[in-house]
Amino acid sequence: MKTLRDVVEKVKSDKELRPYFLDFICKNLVLGMSDVFTVNSVDRTRIQKEFYESLHSLSEQLQKEVQQESLHPIIEEVSKYYLGKIGRVSFEQYPTN
Repeated sequence: MKTLRDVVEKVKSDKELRPYFLDFICKNLVLGMSDVFTVNSVDRTRIQKEFYESLHSLSEQLQKEVQQESLHPIIEEVSKYYLGKIGRVSFEQYPTN
């Protein structure tokens, strides 16, 4: 029987799920930033909608691979994994003309 750890490792390496996780993580970061910075209510509603749509899409895709009761722990662990891989934000330096 597969443990949660085994399933998390499998999901981490699933290239088809990766874009769904990355989209979810990005939308989650934007939603978090809207808590810190002033955002009007229309934009806040749009950001929340996009976040939940992203979570829904990820959950639908993940449900094809894992059981319903494992969704949230797996989303949390794999998201932490991706965030840990990012390390730091850097910007490419291009020579100016």
